[in-house]
Amino acid sequence: MAAREEELEAELERERDSYLRELVSTLEEIESLVLDLSGANGDAEQTRSLARQIHTIKGTAGSLGLDLLSLAAHRMEDLLASERPGQDGNDKFIDRLLAQNDLLTSIAEAYLDDNARFLDDLRCQAVSGDAAPRTDAKLEAHLDRVLIVEPSVATLQFCTKVLQELGSPQVSSVRDGYEALGLLLKEKFDAVITSLQVPTIDGQCLVTVLRTIPGPNAATPVVLLTSAAGTLDRAKVRPDYVVEKNLGQANELSAALQRLACRPSAASSESKARALRKILLIDDSREIHALVEAFVQTLR
Repeated sequence: MAAREEELEAELERERDSYLRELVSTLEEIESLVLDLSGANGDAEQTRSLARQIHTIKGTAGSLGLDLLSLAAHRMEDLLASERPGQDGNDKFIDRLLAQNDLLTSIAEAYLDDNARFLDDLRCQAVSGDAAPRTDAKLEAHLDRVLIVEPSVATLQFCTKVLQELGSPQVSSVRDGYEALGLLLKEKFDAVITSLQVPTIDGQCLVTVLRTIPGPNAATPVVLLTSAAGTLDRAKVRPDYVVEKNLGQANELSAALQRLACRPSAASSESKARALRKILLIDDSREIHALVEAFVQTLR
C-alpha cells in the first residue's frame, strides 16, 4: 500500500513538473494576448480567449495542488471580469494584467525551483484579492522616492506593487541593513519601508542609526514591516508606522504611506547636522564605524 502511494506521489510530481514547464511558455503567450488588448481596448474575442486560458490555469493548477498558482489565476480572472476600462484607463488596466501575469510566472518558476521561502512568503501574504490595495489615491510629490529594505523577493514585489498603485514613481530596494545605511547616509529618500528582520542591521536598529547620525535622511519617515510587533524593543527609537504582515497589510501599508504623504515637510537635515558637534556611535562593526566616520567628514 505504501509503495503504491509513493508511486502515485512520484507520478503527480512528474505531472506537476511537466505542467509547470509548459505553463512558463503559455504565460509568455498570455503576455502577448494582454498586450494585444491595448489596441482600441481589444476586441471581445481576444478578451474571451484570454479569460478561457486563465480559467484553465486556475482549474488545472488547483487539481494538481498548486494552490498559489490557482489563487493568482483566480485573481487575474476576477480582474478581467470586473474591469471595464475606458480609453483613459486602458493603460492602467493592461499594466495590472501584466503585473498579475508576471506574478504567475514567478510562482511557476518558484515551484519548479523548489523555492520554499518565496512560496511561504506568498502564502503569508495571501495572494488573493484582499492583498491588493483598494484605493486610487496618489501619493504627494514629496514621496516620489522610496527605499525598500527587504531580503524577501515576495515581500519586495508586494511593497513595490502597493507603491506603484499609489503613484510613487521611483522605488529603490536593497537586501540588507548595512547596504541600506550606506545609501541612506548619501542619498535623500522621501520614505523608507523596511522589514524588522533583515541581515546585518535589523529594521529597528536602522531607524535608530538614522535618527542619531546627521544626514540627508535624519527625519525621513520609516514604515516597519513585521510579523511580530510585540517583539519591538521599546528602548530603541520607534519607526513612524508599524505594519504587521497579515491579510490586511496592503491596506495598512497604503494608509500609512498616504498619511506620510500628507505630512508637512521636515526641516532641513543640513541645518540639524551643523548644530551637532559631537557624535557617539556604539556598534561592534568596524565597517559601520568606518562608514559613519567617512560620512561625517563630508559634513565638515
